[in-house]
Amino acid sequence: MRGIDALRRAGIGFNIIAVVSDLSAGAADRLCRFACELGCESLAVNLAETKGVYTGGRLPRTGAIDFWQELAASWQADPRIRIRDLDHAYTYIREELSGIAAQRAGRPIKPLPLVTWDGHYLPVGAELAGFHSPHHGPFTAGNVLRTPLAVLAARAEQVPWGAEAMAGIANCRTRCEYFTYCRGGQVANKYFETGRLDATETAYCRTSKISLLEGILRHAERPRT
Repeated sequence: MRGIDALRRAGIGFNIIAVVSDLSAGAADRLCRFACELGCESLAVNLAETKGVYTGGRLPRTGAIDFWQELAASWQADPRIRIRDLDHAYTYIREELSGIAAQRAGRPIKPLPLVTWDGHYLPVGAELAGFHSPHHGPFTAGNVLRTPLAVLAARAEQVPWGAEAMAGIANCRTRCEYFTYCRGGQVANKYFETGRLDATETAYCRTSKISLLEGILRHAERPRT
């Protein structure tokens, strides 16, 4: 909070990422009000998820739907800040209504690569950094201290675990009706939840993507008073 106060005194805008494990009634409204009172430019919501060394992210889907519905209502009542997750979902819905959403499915996947502090390059699944797979060994596609980044990027899909991750995205494309929206899920969530990189639907998909859409649609369908 002292850091946020310093930013505000200096006139520097800031954003918030909130990790949420409380899906009880009123939690989403309190979070939205808190973010508005802080004066942030945008709020991003990450529901607690099973990832890395944290294994407690098993949230109920019904609670997630209620949470997103309440967050949509709170934001509509006071839309002075942007909410990342609602932005993404509403953009997708607008594209569906305008008939251009199908174009999203054919667009190239844009991974979020990472170079770790000691030079290891991960073309996808940044949260896998520092972890090892029993099948693939350490999650790295090479080291930029020894090989130029452009070379590592060019051959990333030849790395076995990278190829398995891309196969997982391809599986989502062919099997999941929500692919146009979520674009293949999160590689790290697939691994930490299933032990594989070529899996499809995960708990993360259900609570942070599918439930999000269901929640804002419920909000849209509720009777207006």
